[in-house]
Amino acid sequence: MRRIAIGLLLFLCACMAFTTVLFSMLKHRHGVMASVSAREVVFPWDPLEWDTLRDSPLVYKSLGESFDAFPLYKPFLDDKKSVGLTLDASYFNTILSHVKDSYVKEISEKELLEGCEKELSKLFKEAGIKEKPSLAGYSLDKEFIDKVVKQYGSQVDGNILIFASIRGILRGLGDPYSNLLVPKDYSTLMERLQEKSFGGVGIYIELDSENHDSLTVLEPIEGTPAHKAGLMPGDVIEEINGESTKDISIYVAVAKLRGPRGTTVKLSVRRKGVAKPLSFVISRDNINSPSVSWKVIHDDVGYVRLRSFGTETEREFDEALDSFSKQNVKYLVMDLRNNGGGYLNAAVEISSKFLSPDRTVFKRIDRNGRVEDFGAKRRDRVSLPLVVLVNRFSASSSEIVAGAIKDNHAGTLIGDRTFGKGSVQQIYSLAENSALKLTVSYFTTPGGKIINKKGLKPHIYSPMKPNLVGKDKDSQLEEAVTFLKKGVHAGP
Repeated sequence: MRRIAIGLLLFLCACMAFTTVLFSMLKHRHGVMASVSAREVVFPWDPLEWDTLRDSPLVYKSLGESFDAFPLYKPFLDDKKSVGLTLDASYFNTILSHVKDSYVKEISEKELLEGCEKELSKLFKEAGIKEKPSLAGYSLDKEFIDKVVKQYGSQVDGNILIFASIRGILRGLGDPYSNLLVPKDYSTLMERLQEKSFGGVGIYIELDSENHDSLTVLEPIEGTPAHKAGLMPGDVIEEINGESTKDISIYVAVAKLRGPRGTTVKLSVRRKGVAKPLSFVISRDNINSPSVSWKVIHDDVGYVRLRSFGTETEREFDEALDSFSKQNVKYLVMDLRNNGGGYLNAAVEISSKFLSPDRTVFKRIDRNGRVEDFGAKRRDRVSLPLVVLVNRFSASSSEIVAGAIKDNHAGTLIGDRTFGKGSVQQIYSLAENSALKLTVSYFTTPGGKIINKKGLKPHIYSPMKPNLVGKDKDSQLEEAVTFLKKGVHAGP
């Protein structure tokens, strides 16, 4: 399934979880249970999520051999500067040190070397080199990367060799959430989480797998140039500035649609029910994508949608609650659908609004098997009857919030089973505005339910296509409203 939902604000959010050690850690843990109440969680997990995992040439589509047919290194071979940073042995060894010291489980040197060899083989194949690279007799010491460059540097640019070797070491982890963020990826991630503005038209876009991966408008952001111009959900963008979007990637589409404020972009759009293509000339503006939006529906139902968990999420959520308190709001729907996650701090803060301070938000398990309880922060609780909407693209921090609500009987979950991403990543800032994203722990719900690769089962199963979220045919939202007004409450 290749549905990719991101915006010009690069809604980079969640995921293909392939980790398998959580069961083992839970079964054989030897650490002590620590109560951590109102603790500040200092590590974010939010990487480039399922959208980039499936579309970006910088990240794996899968960890299987079938992925090796996908051209990963060609852009870098064509343009050596496109990696965006200069790599050397010191850079490589810093990453290797983080992997050995901080990854959630111990990985043998053999596994890391095998991953590196496979990645170098892929690089050589794309570079048209017949020789197959071999790391037989190599060891992961401080001289490793110098030896690789010395042996193969005459055939492939040394910078790209080191880049592929780093990716190979991370491939050896068998974990799609641990990867190198080159400068453009790292800045995009920080831009999203810190909700910075940028020049663009203001739409969320997707490659619609049900329509031959056509570049499709998922949703225009209210008040933006795209919204004012009349773009609508479901519009297929066939051309950008006269160039066809057939087989376009999300990254290329975003690059073409973004630009300085005041510049224009011309779109040719196919709309269902309209015989001829529609033409739009849209003047770009500064776009700021809030993580939270809200409105009152059905007279007395407060609807608040969280697109991600960023630095401003709690403040924006409080604004929504303040707005609802001034209106005749009797019920609350919190929408976590298509939300791939974000900062754990934000997830704890949002969960705490519905829990008493003695309750657990989630449990964290580190590489040594130690388990910590992360408690709710002390604050006034929201007393409105609550429904939380989830779907198969609700991941990680979204699952933390949904799990906290469910296990603490604070509300009712309606929708599809969630994605099942139960791991936590640390971001390590590196030279030249790059970073390493590395899995450092796992989490479970307050009741100890394993999320990884399983997801959360909602109280009320209500299947719906993810691209219908927020549209007229949003049956999950209607079911939530009906449920709330009936005054019934689901069990745990």
